[in-house]
Amino acid sequence: FQFELARAYALQDDKQKAYDRLIRMQQQGFAFTTADNPDFEKIRGTEVYEYIEKNLKANLTPFGEGQVAFTVQDGPELLESLTFSRRMDRFLMGSLKTGQILAVDRSGKSNVLIEPDDRNKLQSVTALAVSNDGNTLYATTAATATFPGATPSDAVHAALLSFELPSGKLIRRHALPFDGQPQLPASLTVAPDGTVFIADAARPQIHRFKDGKVERIAASSALTSLRGIAVSKDGKRLFVSDYDLGLIGMATDGKELYGLSAGNHNLAGIEGLVWHGEHL
Repeated sequence: FQFELARAYALQDDKQKAYDRLIRMQQQGFAFTTADNPDFEKIRGTEVYEYIEKNLKANLTPFGEGQVAFTVQDGPELLESLTFSRRMDRFLMGSLKTGQILAVDRSGKSNVLIEPDDRNKLQSVTALAVSNDGNTLYATTAATATFPGATPSDAVHAALLSFELPSGKLIRRHALPFDGQPQLPASLTVAPDGTVFIADAARPQIHRFKDGKVERIAASSALTSLRGIAVSKDGKRLFVSDYDLGLIGMATDGKELYGLSAGNHNLAGIEGLVWHGEHL
């Protein structure tokens, strides 16, 4: 949308407004080139334009401290979810395609910890988290297009499952509140008091698992697609990433929703969140 505005201003030879839009995009981290686009011909030939174009291209250069930690050996396809068990000293990873949950060591060697069966009814594993005491693995599951044999009617039967660690034995399967609409629990987090919070990507809603019961605590038509979720160190605040709108904060009862900003940074498109120390 910003790019189309810049293009419209450029066609009108309104350099100031076109430059302003392009600079905003550059500051937010977008990388667009206008050099080969004839619609920007009227605003070329200035030092400002050359500066903007140079910095838009610079945004294409990868940056950051990330590196490959390990490569999973002999694992299934579409490993979408990840958590870590200190008790097992293993990464636990769930597959969207097979419904399996793997235990993976630090070298990438893997073995299947949990298989789908008639009791757990695992389909695509969408999120994983380990309880604070390390004895329980929480997993969310739902029907997705990548899970063989899944039908559209299956998409309304998403669930939260709890498994013993390190055995992987099923403790219980908790269906998410049913209202006949598709659900896709995209992420979950465990609060300091053990409460589990679940963000739904298919519906803009949040569920809470407490005292053996799953209940919906927040739903808003103003939100779009919720992805990551994290809880603050004091357990009083939730943070969720809305794929289109950015970061949303709220009380852990699902009330008092508010947006978060970080200067000119674009906070849309965030897939995952975690609270670490004093930082989100």
